[in-house]
Amino acid sequence: MSFQKIKVKQLKELLRQIIIDVINEASVTGNIDGGEGPPKTPYWVSQKKKKKKSGYGGGHKKPTVLGYMLAIDPELRKVN
Repeated sequence: MSFQKIKVKQLKELLRQIIIDVINEASVTGNIDGGEGPPKTPYWVSQKKKKKKSGYGGGHKKPTVLGYMLAIDPELRKVN
């Protein structure tokens, strides 16, 4: 009976040590970002790229299809 008590004590001590190790590892890996607030979102996920509009005020993707030319010079954009 004393042999079983020794094994139970050893098993309990081994389980305690494993639990302590797991808790310590979890607290270390949970503090990777320096502990400054919530986890940071990577830039490639958080920022959406804006689509560039073709032409002066948006419009057709290919303005030359309809026979119009794209006015690159700002002087040509003025309407009298």
